Amino acid sequence: MMKKILACAAMLLLPLVQGGDAMAQMKQLIFDEDRTVAADGQGELRLDIENIDFLRDNEYVGGRTDGYTLPGFLLRPTLTYQPLANLKIEAGFNMTTYWGATAYQELYFRDPIRHLPTGESKRVNMTPFLRVHAKLSPAVDLVMGNIYGGVAHGLPEPLYDEENVLASRPEAGIQLLVGTSHFDLDAWVNWESFIFRNDNHQEAFTVGAAAKVKVNDDASRVHVFFPLNVVVQHRGGEIDTIATNRVQTWMNASAGCQLDINLRSRLVKQVSVSVNAFASNEGKGELFPFKRGVGVYGLAEMDIWRFNVGVGHWAAHNFITLLGNPHFGCIDVPYTGVRFTDPQVTTFNLEYAQSFGKCYSWGANLKAFFLHKCDETGADGVRGSQSMATSLAAAVYFRLSPSFLLKDFNKKH
Repeated sequence: MMKKILACAAMLLLPLVQGGDAMAQMKQLIFDEDRTVAADGQGELRLDIENIDFLRDNEYVGGRTDGYTLPGFLLRPTLTYQPLANLKIEAGFNMTTYWGATAYQELYFRDPIRHLPTGESKRVNMTPFLRVHAKLSPAVDLVMGNIYGGVAHGLPEPLYDEENVLASRPEAGIQLLVGTSHFDLDAWVNWESFIFRNDNHQEAFTVGAAAKVKVNDDASRVHVFFPLNVVVQHRGGEIDTIATNRVQTWMNASAGCQLDINLRSRLVKQVSVSVNAFASNEGKGELFPFKRGVGVYGLAEMDIWRFNVGVGHWAAHNFITLLGNPHFGCIDVPYTGVRFTDPQVTTFNLEYAQSFGKCYSWGANLKAFFLHKCDETGADGVRGSQSMATSLAAAVYFRLSPSFLLKDFNKKH
């Protein structure tokens, strides 16, 4: 299976050595959003279109989670108006479509339980979209409504899997962004489930913060910074109808150090080395077998031309990831009672990203999770051994993000 997927990836990337300019890593080109409020955009009314077409195939083994394929597209057209130099308003809708799907269950949040539906089914997976972005000062921004979420938070992979962008609704709540020469902060609340009295599901929201303490400037030849991240999920409200495990609170956190060497070469652009320590905690509730867990992840990456290559190693003890890939956790997902004792995973990532000008780009990646042998306890309590296995995830993305000026209210005719 690995040889087959590697051969397919090689055939896919080989024709692309003939043109186009790479601008950034795949995550930035495909998933990231422009957070700027440009002063010279005051008075402009624009039609902005965000579209990501995707095909992701997960060939998962080893008992952590099942394999599956996500084929489809995201579409978000918005009208964007900037009435002031420091205020931008976006309004439209967001739609996620999977090829061949005829109905969508209403899912209200994601966590290690995963995919708990409200029981409702919709023919169209569409939600309204509204974002108000105010630049309070040169270093501080406040965002309300649909926030800049997903990959834009910059969480490490054990805390956030980029696949969530393809399977979750746009994050909505409130967000504070701080950016200075030595400190960056993204703090947010994502309200995932609102309840009325007698609803058959729980209130749910996520609180998160991603910070970087920077020793020097990002563009320095050798850039050093210390990332600090925390994600807290809460379920439960005063009018919940759930009788058991009425309130649950879980936390993931990480702290570490990263070294970026900017080589300023046309071929090898950057080499990065990072080490992060992780912790998980179940503050309230009795849904999981471990109250506390820890993990450590070392990662080395290199940007070579339009490629990014990364190799890492993960070791954990009783760690439960809330939004990360299930291979970083010590339980199966969705959780059925299976636990893994002190698992270790070696990771490999190969990415290719290419930009066709400002508004169009595409990328492909191949992820491999080499699962080392570890002890396993089944849902029935029987202990056994989990043999070595290799899980693979391969994906292709194409992004279109054109912006059309409809009217400039400040322009004199």
